[in-house]
Amino acid sequence: DLPSGRHAEIEAINELAFALSSGAERAQETRELGINFTRITAQVYQLDVGLSSPLAYPVAAGLAVRHLGCELRLSLSFFLQGFVSNLISVAVRAVPLGQSDGQIILARLMPAVATLAHAAATTPLDEIGGYAILADHSAILHETLETRIYRT
Repeated sequence: DLPSGRHAEIEAINELAFALSSGAERAQETRELGINFTRITAQVYQLDVGLSSPLAYPVAAGLAVRHLGCELRLSLSFFLQGFVSNLISVAVRAVPLGQSDGQIILARLMPAVATLAHAAATTPLDEIGGYAILADHSAILHETLETRIYRT
């Protein structure tokens, strides 16, 4: 069980993670991923992250990493590699790009992933955020489209 001060700190980080979602659909996605990730880690690793409120996916993953005693930068690298791999997977299915080309792209992006993981591990929480106005605007517009291949 978490001490009350630590619990409040994690709740604040969780609120920040949802606040950084660029729209309702992105917030829903991270909530659902967090719920499912927490459920799976409980089933597979018997891991209870100690919070009952829905967690944003990155917060749930971070708590699991902490509870399992994993090294932070390596864990961040794996998390980011998974994110990049998902984007590449979408590109492989949506544009004329083969699996081999997708793997080449992933390999070429790994130095950037390592750099970003290092930055994420050393950046103070009050400096975390982003500015991707066109991507955020597109995500918000995407919520109202009738025909969509992917939710987000």
